Amino acid sequence: MDKILEPSVDWLCAGRVGAAHGIKGMFWIHSLTDPYDNIFNYEPWQLCLGSEQLPVKVETWRQQSKGWVVKLLGFDDRNAIEAWVGADILIRREVMRQALQGESLWSDLKGMRVCTLQGQDYGVVSALMETGANDVLIVQGDARSVDQREHLVPWIVPQVICNVDSVTGKIVVDWDFDF
Repeated sequence: MDKILEPSVDWLCAGRVGAAHGIKGMFWIHSLTDPYDNIFNYEPWQLCLGSEQLPVKVETWRQQSKGWVVKLLGFDDRNAIEAWVGADILIRREVMRQALQGESLWSDLKGMRVCTLQGQDYGVVSALMETGANDVLIVQGDARSVDQREHLVPWIVPQVICNVDSVTGKIVVDWDFDF
């Protein structure tokens, strides 16, 4: 499951431009994907800083220390990239979905209804969190659910998460909500 911030309906924020690196237009990247190097599976990128946007293409990238250093086409000196330090790296939502081949984006799961195999409604996904063992859905009960409590459901496919239907906005789980 890929975890991405959500700035708009069509675009997802997958990372940020960090400090310039060297004199040839390279920069550090702060990836928001999981795993962190997945950001390089999604192209093209769009840099967004305030109201300015710029489509870009990755020329090269490499892991260095505990991060990644990136070179974009057309960015040939330090000054070119310094103007974009702090910019969000946006990727079209559809590009990411195609690359994931059936996996879910966290931003797509928020707001989906969670029901058991028996049809009991437990509310909507209000948030997701990472734990050491597995990711967890935070399900908030509402007027349509069997209770108004908050429930935690582990993201374990297919043992707990049986089906995710983006068309109906429903996640079917095999989970004891009294646990």
